[in-house]
Amino acid sequence: MKSLRLALLLAVALLTSCSTGTRLAYNNLDTLMRLEIGSLVTLEAAQKHSLDAEFKAVWDWHRQSELPAYAIVLRQLATELDRGNPSRATVDRIASISNRHAEIFAQRALPGATRLMASLSNVQVDEVIAEQRQQIEKNLRKASRETATERTARLADELADSLDDWLGGVLMAQQTLIQQRLAEAEARGALAPEREYARALIRLKRFADVLASRAQPGLDQRLLALAEPADAAGVAERDAARERGRSYFAALALTLDHNQREYFAKRLRRYAQDCDTLAAKPLESAAP
Repeated sequence: MKSLRLALLLAVALLTSCSTGTRLAYNNLDTLMRLEIGSLVTLEAAQKHSLDAEFKAVWDWHRQSELPAYAIVLRQLATELDRGNPSRATVDRIASISNRHAEIFAQRALPGATRLMASLSNVQVDEVIAEQRQQIEKNLRKASRETATERTARLADELADSLDDWLGGVLMAQQTLIQQRLAEAEARGALAPEREYARALIRLKRFADVLASRAQPGLDQRLLALAEPADAAGVAERDAARERGRSYFAALALTLDHNQREYFAKRLRRYAQDCDTLAAKPLESAAP
């Protein structure tokens, strides 16, 4: 949701860039960030200047401190793939590391995001909320044009394409796992457009409430809380979703053949080298 990306704009921009594994995306993060923010709200000159300064500080830190850590983890996972199929323990470990780095990002970017949020005028806040509501409505209209069968088929193709990108091919057993995962999600109603629409409106209401309180102390913690469920039921739902995700990836890991493990390991090592290359270059002189 764009409102959350705005609330933690620096952290999420950096997270998104790292997940691509490309130096081109990373080195153009400042431009991507401005485009993202520009799609949400029209900033004044002073706000743009402050945003650039905040972003550069987090970007410098991320290049120097986080990228080397990513390279280590990527190479560790590649080595495990050399030895055989990753275990559930490996999946859990990687997920925990990812969550920890996400928390580090959020904490590092939070002060700058808080200052930006606090500087927004009432007109700018109205612009952000209106844009978000328009996007939610647009997403519902688009999703509603698909039947459940069409939606499941599209998602299956997208998941298979993602696996193919990482593994260099998709086996029948992996196609079966994808179909099972989507069938279970459909049965729970998790893929229904109306459900996501309702959830999106709840998230938007939470964000609007935080923006309405931006002049009050504690804005940073209220922004951070947007990334967390609002109640015990939400916590249980989030934890269940995480468990389903980890179980799915653990099951996929058991189906990898030698060629897929080799392809995956090579790709991870290329990303690790990208991280090392980026970390070694000063921000001002970095090039794709």
